[in-house]
Amino acid sequence: VILPPVKRLNFMKLHVSRRDEIHRSKLDRNRKPKRTFRYYFVPIFVVLVLLGIPFFFSYASFFSIQEIRIEGLTTVVPSDVENFARIELDRKRLGLFPQKSTFFLHKKRLQERVQSEFSFSETSVTLYHRELVISASEPIAEIIFLNQATYFFLDLTGGIVAPLNASERNGIRM
Repeated sequence: VILPPVKRLNFMKLHVSRRDEIHRSKLDRNRKPKRTFRYYFVPIFVVLVLLGIPFFFSYASFFSIQEIRIEGLTTVVPSDVENFARIELDRKRLGLFPQKSTFFLHKKRLQERVQSEFSFSETSVTLYHRELVISASEPIAEIIFLNQATYFFLDLTGGIVAPLNASERNGIRM
């Protein structure tokens, strides 16, 4: 007896009759897809993470500036410059992020503000991990200038270094 060849079934495919396929496709056309929990949760989670990252970097104590060091001053009291720098670090950037964070510190603006406040000849601001270093060099007074009743120290470029106070005037012989 010779048997006819047997058709092999592919068990990886789903064997569905043609009638069931037609019936299922009509049902699918009329039904809206079901929104899953993942459909809503993932975008909300991504937005929250993206909003939370800047706040983490600005308010985490690991990224905040802990120490301010002042270098190169002779006549100006370093604590005055340090207090001024602390006031500048307490300001907020964009109204949200404190500049105490190493990521949101605007070094160039801090350098310009220290330069204009104390009229140093040179100023540099560097950041080493959690320590802010402000290096400044003061202009050297070379000449005393009398303008009506006021005395001034002048440097060699003609810029006013500082006015003379009463105790410094007593030591001047004319």
